[in-house]
Amino acid sequence: MKYFATLICLVLIAGKCLAQVNLVPNGSFEELDTCPPIFNCGGGNIFYATGWFNPTSCTPDLRHTCGYPGGCFIEPGFPYDGEGVAAMGVFSVDGDYREYVSIGLLEPLTADSAYQFSIQIRLAYPELLSHVGSYGAYFSTDTVSDYIGNCPFLDIEPQLQRNPDSLIEGSDEWVLWQDTLIASGNEKILTLGNFLNDSETAHFQHGSKATSAFYIDDVVLIPITIPKPNSVSEPQPNIKLTSELVSEQLEITTAKPVQLHLMDISGRMVLFEQLHIGRSSINVSSIPNGMYVAVFTSENGQTTSRKIVKVN
Repeated sequence: MKYFATLICLVLIAGKCLAQVNLVPNGSFEELDTCPPIFNCGGGNIFYATGWFNPTSCTPDLRHTCGYPGGCFIEPGFPYDGEGVAAMGVFSVDGDYREYVSIGLLEPLTADSAYQFSIQIRLAYPELLSHVGSYGAYFSTDTVSDYIGNCPFLDIEPQLQRNPDSLIEGSDEWVLWQDTLIASGNEKILTLGNFLNDSETAHFQHGSKATSAFYIDDVVLIPITIPKPNSVSEPQPNIKLTSELVSEQLEITTAKPVQLHLMDISGRMVLFEQLHIGRSSINVSSIPNGMYVAVFTSENGQTTSRKIVKVN
C-alpha cells in the first residue's frame, strides 16, 4: 500500500499530495471567534466559527466541544475531524424549509481548472427525523443571500449535487461525499445546503417528524490536475483508455494480460480487476466522484499508471 500511495503522490500532483492547500478556510469548524455561550448555543450561532456565515434568515448552528458538557455542545470524539461541526436543517415538507452556510474561499478559482471537493455528512437525530440524501455545493463570484421569509429555499442550481436518491440513514457514522469541480472562473464564495425543493428531495420518514438535519465536517477543496490526452508517459503504450473522464463504465483496451488496481488519492484501493487481452468494460457507477489513479501491472511486474476522473 505504501508503494501505491507514493505512486499516487508522484503521478497525481508531482509529490505534493500531502501539501495541497485546502481553499476552504476553517473547513473543520475548529477556529472560533469565541466559544459560544450556553444561552446562544443554538438559534443560528454558526458565526462563532471563524469565516462562516448564514446567507439566509434561517438558523444554522455551530456545535463544538469547547463548552462540553453544558448546553448543546458536543462530546469530544463526535466530530469527524477535530472539535467542531456545523448543524443545519436540510428538509421539511412544510414550505421548503432550508438552512445554508457560506464561507469565502482563500483565493478565487481559476477558469477551466479542476478542483477536488469533499465533505463529511452525518444525519442528526435519525430516530426522530426523516432520512434524506440531497446536498449541494454552490460556488459563486459574490455572496448569495435571501433574508425574506422564514428559512427560504435558495432556488439556484449548484455546480455539485449529491445523488438525492442515496439516503443518509445512520447517525453513528460519517458519510463521505466527494466530487470534481471544473471552475468557470473567479468563484470566491462557497455555499452548502439542500438546493432541491421538497418535491425533488427523496426522503424516508423514519421518525415522528417529516423534517431532516445534517451535521457537516471536514469541508475540503483542493486544486487538481486533469491531464490532456496522451500527456502521461506510459512504459506500456499497449494500454489505452477510451477516456480519462468516466461516468458509468471504464473502457480499457490492453495488448497483454494485466492487473488493474484503482486507487483513490489517499492510497486506498477501491477496485481490483484482472484484465485479459482486448477490450474490457468495468462498471464504476458505484464509486464516488473524484480523482483516482489506475495502476496497471503486467505479468512480468512492469507497471504503468493513468489518472481517472469519475464524474456523474
